[in-house]
Amino acid sequence: MALSRDPDGSLRIHENPRVARAALGIAAIAIVYGVFADAGSADKPIRRFLAGLAGVAFLFAAARLEALTYRFDPRSRTLEWRRWYLLGGKGGTLPFDGIQAVDFRETLERDNPAVPKIAYQPVLRTTAGDLPLSLLTSHVREDFTPLVEAVRATLGSQLRASHPGPVPGGETS
Repeated sequence: MALSRDPDGSLRIHENPRVARAALGIAAIAIVYGVFADAGSADKPIRRFLAGLAGVAFLFAAARLEALTYRFDPRSRTLEWRRWYLLGGKGGTLPFDGIQAVDFRETLERDNPAVPKIAYQPVLRTTAGDLPLSLLTSHVREDFTPLVEAVRATLGSQLRASHPGPVPGGETS
């Protein structure tokens, strides 16, 4: 995740998982090798392995190929946001007055039923619904502290203090 300030004072958040890009690169190399390698060569098992790797990498990349961009402009007091998916995207503009709080969505992860863990994801609570500030979650809430503090500082005093508990309507899995 990249967090930066534009020369005009706007806060910009951009996230595009590098793992997905790397997976696409591995898949592309494997496919190119498989297409151009001699079909009768002794390295046929290697080509089969690389083709399988390409398939897995493409599936992984397709599931994770998503990006988001937020631009908080304090001069116009608006948030411009965009979220891209594999087959499209959505976005919009929201006035700062439509932002109610910067909070954390708490999700109960049940990878190990004996020891469930809480994962945190920073979200903007708006009049139009919740907007995640990150594609990632973390078991350590403080991992997102610089992001949350930067957003709160940019929004200014109009933002009411967020509560420390879970976001109403937060998801559990």
